Amino acid sequence: MFRAELQTQKQSVDVVMVAYKGKTAGHQREYIKNKPDKWGFKLFARTSEDGFIHDMILYQGKTTLQAHGLPLSPEQEAICSTSQIVSVMASTM
Repeated sequence: MFRAELQTQKQSVDVVMVAYKGKTAGHQREYIKNKPDKWGFKLFARTSEDGFIHDMILYQGKTTLQAHGLPLSPEQEAICSTSQIVSVMASTM
């Protein structure tokens, strides 16, 4: 879907917080004190310079990539989990 759209040369990966104040989300609901919406679902999104989201992954802690069935290369396994997510998202460009 998102990956089929034309992509610009400049891309970025950032955290997106989707506001959610309910109680039934279990461990997937995150708290980030620096965000305007402090409680919600934490996503990593790869966006183009015009703001279009081309790829996104729901953050699920250290098991994020395994939960989404995304394989890691040996180089990616040697880095921290957040860097792994950014590396995997950059590889879908």
